[in-house]
Amino acid sequence: MKTVFKILKTLFFRRKEYDVSFTKEENDRWYVDFPGWPLSHDNLEMVAGADDLLDYLSMGHRHIQLRVRVSNNDIPSTGVKLTKDHSRLTQGAFYNVVNGGRTKRLWLCPVTLCVLGRYPKYIIIETHRIN
Repeated sequence: MKTVFKILKTLFFRRKEYDVSFTKEENDRWYVDFPGWPLSHDNLEMVAGADDLLDYLSMGHRHIQLRVRVSNNDIPSTGVKLTKDHSRLTQGAFYNVVNGGRTKRLWLCPVTLCVLGRYPKYIIIETHRIN
């Protein structure tokens, strides 16, 4: 029930900016920090390119907090910009990542809906804190 409430809260009180943290655990896999997540911890794992992006942004550290800005309009970026390619509600979303003139594709799982409330057209990611 808590998860349903969190999803509804995120859907109805959409913000444009979020602080999201990730931890690289002992198995060398990245997981989004989502206190109180009632389902399998495996659902929080960053895979299919998201893990590579976190490796790049973390500069070898095992914990990173990111400032995430979302928009349905193209906005100027000082960070890494993700542009949605396509999405399906229960199957996640594919994004193209542009950073320094290089483009890479990554997949974000449906947990994104619990964190951001949607699959936005644009996601701007800036490193907030590394430790």
